[in-house]
Amino acid sequence: MINYLKKVLGFNTIRGKLLLYSLLLILIMISTSLYTLYNAKHILEKFDYMFINDIYLTKLSVDIQAIDEELLNYLTTKSSNSLRDYIKNSDNLRNSSNKMSRDISYNNGKLMLKDIGNMIDKYLAQGDAAISSKRGRNVNEYNLRYSESKEIMGYINFYIKQLNLNQFHENTEKYFSITEKLKFLQLLNIVIIASTFLLNVVLTFWFANNTSVPIVSLAKSANEISKNNFDTENVQVDTNDEIKVMADAFNKMKENIRNHIGELKYQAETESKLKDQKVMNLKMKNLLKNAELQALQSQINPHFLFNTLNAGVQLAMMEDAEKTSNFLAKMSDLFRYNLRSMDNPVTLQEEIQNVYSYIFLLETRFGELIKYEYNIEEEGLVVSMPAQILQPVIENACIHGVGDMEVGGLITISVQKTDKVVQVVIEDNGRGMDRKTIEQILNPSSEKVVIKDKNKKGHTTNIGLNNVIKRLRSFYGEQDVFEIKSVVGKGTSIVLKLPLFKGEENGV
Repeated sequence: MINYLKKVLGFNTIRGKLLLYSLLLILIMISTSLYTLYNAKHILEKFDYMFINDIYLTKLSVDIQAIDEELLNYLTTKSSNSLRDYIKNSDNLRNSSNKMSRDISYNNGKLMLKDIGNMIDKYLAQGDAAISSKRGRNVNEYNLRYSESKEIMGYINFYIKQLNLNQFHENTEKYFSITEKLKFLQLLNIVIIASTFLLNVVLTFWFANNTSVPIVSLAKSANEISKNNFDTENVQVDTNDEIKVMADAFNKMKENIRNHIGELKYQAETESKLKDQKVMNLKMKNLLKNAELQALQSQINPHFLFNTLNAGVQLAMMEDAEKTSNFLAKMSDLFRYNLRSMDNPVTLQEEIQNVYSYIFLLETRFGELIKYEYNIEEEGLVVSMPAQILQPVIENACIHGVGDMEVGGLITISVQKTDKVVQVVIEDNGRGMDRKTIEQILNPSSEKVVIKDKNKKGHTTNIGLNNVIKRLRSFYGEQDVFEIKSVVGKGTSIVLKLPLFKGEENGV
């Protein structure tokens, strides 16, 4: 049960143990204080009772004496002040008499107090009768009544003195009894204080020992580990507190470090064994490079293909095949444009001309499956830009934007010049893309997004677009040069923001 309470109240922790020991000591001190306070209060109550009885009896005697003086003064002088004082004091004395117990008791003190109360009642009755006789001018009667009241007063004073004497003897005995109790309480307090001190010392040493011994063991083990000795015995802690958690974590850490060092040694041995294999791999790479050079040499020269296309154009013209001639001419222009160096900048007009050639080939292949609209401002065509920028964007719109549409596909190309930039907007009414795809495209470091399509396996959205974004940002030295606006199911709008250089702002 105690262990359960410790677990529930959190006394298994160091903080819980400190709290438990502190509460235990406080409880002992409070119990000792309360016991001492109770006994002191009980003794004071006894002293109060002793003095209150003495004071009460003394006051009764004084009051009776005062009433007798006022009664005698009135009977001799018939003073109204004396009568008033007599009535006032007699009422007070009568109230005190009424409070005295009239119950049957075998206690001598209570019997005498009961007799005093009865005699007070008779005394006051005789005093009242004497006053009535005085007012009736019956001298013998009030003298007789006064004499009887005087006699009763003597009995009352005798009983009071006797009761005081009896209480004195009782109080003396009680005093000696209380004195003995006080001595016992003093001795008991000394014993309790000494016991509390010894208990506190024992608990302190026990707690300090349970706390310090595991910590010392941890320190010794840590010192051994600092000397690269990982074969020390695990630290054993019998308590169930934070020190045990720390010791278990320390033992696991030691084991993990030892295992890690073993793995490092194994890796070092493995790496030494792989060095010879690396030498063999280098030889194989040299052989592969030679094979690749031979394969490149066997490829057809691109310029040979370009010259062949030109020959095809001339042959088609000689045979009056105008459509074939135009197709081959556009294909030749597109091929020639793609052969130029990517490092040399071009104008937007050259990029647009290349787009015209590309779109001509698409329209020749696919007919009116996709329609193209143009909104070109001539003033913006002088801006400089990297080569091969627009054609990948148009290709992406054809394949991924409207490629799935059987009819109604539309791609719009707009060029608009502002004060600082030329905006090229390529917009389609295709399937659009979600925000996640847009973020991955705009982030060149993201992994490529492969759009799974039954008819277009392997096509990717951001291989070409990432290259476009990187080249634009590198060319202009700015980040805000490419923007995508898209709604799923409603189309995509790609905005290229081409900054104007000096001279291009005025169309030079």
